[in-house]
Amino acid sequence: MVSFIDNQSVNKVIEENIWNYLNFMEYYLTEYVRGALTSIPRYVFYVNGTWSSFMFSIFKNTFYCVKIVNVNPNTKPSTKGIVLVLNESLRPIALIDGISLTAWRTAILSAISTKYLAKSTENISVIGAGIQARYHIKTFLKLFKVNYVFITSKTKISAEMLCNEISKEFNVECIVKDLPEILNKADIVIAATTSKTPVVFGRYLRNNCHIISIGAHEPNSREIDDEVIKKAGKIVVDCKEAVLRETGDVIEPLKEGLISENDIIELHELILGKKVEFKEITLYKSVGFSIPDAITAAYILNKLGILKI
Repeated sequence: MVSFIDNQSVNKVIEENIWNYLNFMEYYLTEYVRGALTSIPRYVFYVNGTWSSFMFSIFKNTFYCVKIVNVNPNTKPSTKGIVLVLNESLRPIALIDGISLTAWRTAILSAISTKYLAKSTENISVIGAGIQARYHIKTFLKLFKVNYVFITSKTKISAEMLCNEISKEFNVECIVKDLPEILNKADIVIAATTSKTPVVFGRYLRNNCHIISIGAHEPNSREIDDEVIKKAGKIVVDCKEAVLRETGDVIEPLKEGLISENDIIELHELILGKKVEFKEITLYKSVGFSIPDAITAAYILNKLGILKI
């Protein structure tokens, strides 16, 4: 029998103990480096002009994890996906809602980067008001000491709606501001957009802030400008192979000589104790890869008693 895990079930499992989920993710990211998990590069294709991808990984020779995801900024939600889990005999075990799974795994990786790189988390500025923005804010409020959340979006009403939702759920002051102002106030900047041109500008950032960019997953797209790259000097990424192939935020600065491949560090290296010498700010760039999907699926299925890990 195939279990269907909807978004409410996914949310309940993760929110029950989000620190436990973070620790589980950290442990298995390091296990991936040791060869316990395997994956193939994400296959990107377009359906009716919208970005889509196929992602595949194997978790400890226990199960296969397949995710299909589509991103269309003209629909709500803009990101849609489904995760299929199969046992070692290729029999389906579960279908998991891909929207919530992707949102949680992206947010927890951003939180891990913050745990190791951020000097302060008191003021969080979020660019975007979609699902990724929402899950990032909730994750950070559950994990870190946050005094203020600032939000901006291309549509002010969506930013106000998200701000009202966050203020009701959490004991935190949430304010909608213009882009330059929230960048200038930020200890943490989270860019969660579908923009193809920069939304994070280095000239507005104060020293020691931590930048998280999870958009711009195409070679000709940018979410951060060159000044951000210059102020950081290094980039921590979720998957080096993926960012070198997929995002203009890394491809273009490399071409321009602003950074070299030696300046790109993977997130698991921080977990294993690597120290990174940044310049004025710290920077984390994520485009997504299949291993965190498999780790999150394993966490959910184990907690629900469907699969023993």
